[in-house]
Amino acid sequence: MSTPIAQPAATAPGAGPSDDLVRAVRRYLESRNYRPGYAVPAGVIALRLHETSGDVHRALQQLDEAGVVSHRPDGSHGSAFYVVARPVPVQSERSARVR
Repeated sequence: MSTPIAQPAATAPGAGPSDDLVRAVRRYLESRNYRPGYAVPAGVIALRLHETSGDVHRALQQLDEAGVVSHRPDGSHGSAFYVVARPVPVQSERSARVR
């Protein structure tokens, strides 16, 4: 008998992405040299993080609210999220507690 492959927990419709996913997307952006105005490759990020494109899109929406990226329907590469500024590194929970 074969063991079933574990599937990621489905995100309920209308539910936001996990904080872990938002941090992972932000770290991905930090680890690349994306300059302001660069179109964020959401599909590539989804593949690299083994997440659905919908979940990554919702994480980018949260990063839009935080001012890291901006969604522009009429951007130079079409409707997409664009880097606003070099993302400020996220403090780990451990370094935040050390203060």
